[in-house]
Amino acid sequence: MRAIRIVVSAVLIFFSHTILAQNTGNVGVSMMSVTSNDSLHLYLEIDLDAKTSRLYNYKFQFSTASESEENLIAYLDSAYLGNNGNQHYFKFSFPKSVLKPKLKTRLIKLSDGLTFNFVHEINESHPFILFDSKNLPVLRYWVNPGGYHTTNKNIHVFYYSHNFSVALPPMTTRNEAPSQEMSIDSSFVFQEAIEMKRPGIYMMQSDTASNKALTIRVEPYYYPRFTTVEELTQPLIYITDDEEQMTLAEVGDDKRKFDKFWLQLAGNPERAKKIIRLFYDRVEYVNTNYTTFKEGWKTDMGMIYLIMGTPDSIEKIGNKEIWNYQEDRHLPKRKYQFIKTSTLFSPAHYVLIREKKHAESWYEAINLLRNAIFK
Repeated sequence: MRAIRIVVSAVLIFFSHTILAQNTGNVGVSMMSVTSNDSLHLYLEIDLDAKTSRLYNYKFQFSTASESEENLIAYLDSAYLGNNGNQHYFKFSFPKSVLKPKLKTRLIKLSDGLTFNFVHEINESHPFILFDSKNLPVLRYWVNPGGYHTTNKNIHVFYYSHNFSVALPPMTTRNEAPSQEMSIDSSFVFQEAIEMKRPGIYMMQSDTASNKALTIRVEPYYYPRFTTVEELTQPLIYITDDEEQMTLAEVGDDKRKFDKFWLQLAGNPERAKKIIRLFYDRVEYVNTNYTTFKEGWKTDMGMIYLIMGTPDSIEKIGNKEIWNYQEDRHLPKRKYQFIKTSTLFSPAHYVLIREKKHAESWYEAINLLRNAIFK
């Protein structure tokens, strides 16, 4: 599960997690599934713009699909789990015997028939999910510190405080330097409730012999935003040169030095404010939507989004996702391809196919961003 927010008009587009609809009000859908002996339970979050959308104006339709066919299916049971403001939560149960590799959720807007489709891979199901203090399901891979619980007992937890490296540029074809080996910092077992206070990675299993786990990052209470100078400095590695990074290394936690750096980079206060607003809005966005076992801004998708912004279109072909950017008056047509990988830490982590041809447009996009020229 991950978030994808793309501006679309009245067309059908398939995504795995979230969509933002233009002209119809903002609609977001998050999903995660859990398998039991004979059923699959799909948890859904509908995030509506209260000014333009109402829950009663939408209905669900489900189908299951393989490479060769797609069939409508009925759910065994459904439940409305509650809401948190404009976020509404549901649970739908399906018999495993009728499910093919993909479960497709169709969200239909009744007033105009506009349809949005979301694809969930059955093999990405989890052994359980977490619920928050309001008893609402957690349908993302990061949380803020707090208390959570499950409907399962005897959950084995492995805690890691690993610090991941940032993504390499898209034209870098050399192999990434070997990461520091991830070692388990601690492990424990909880029954139904767990208090997660320490930032880091919590890998949870109901059966340690299984190849299924739920991995959650715990981040400070203000995440996905960054607030400290040290945090705000880190993503700048993508848009600064070696000399500027040496200057940033001397900033420390001194906000005055940090502000001075931005003023020197932008040339004047107004341009600095414009770049800062866009860049850190993007940092918050990728932290929200692309965080898996890595922070969102460190992932390959997060890096591309920080520099290029929202793709003009997205294609999903097998285990590949392709981001397309159309030619404009500043940049040529661009295409970034990501391969979905699956590990115990994440059922769907996307790795960029790096190619030398990306170099020219990459440096030009960074130059445009530094000069406050962006779409």
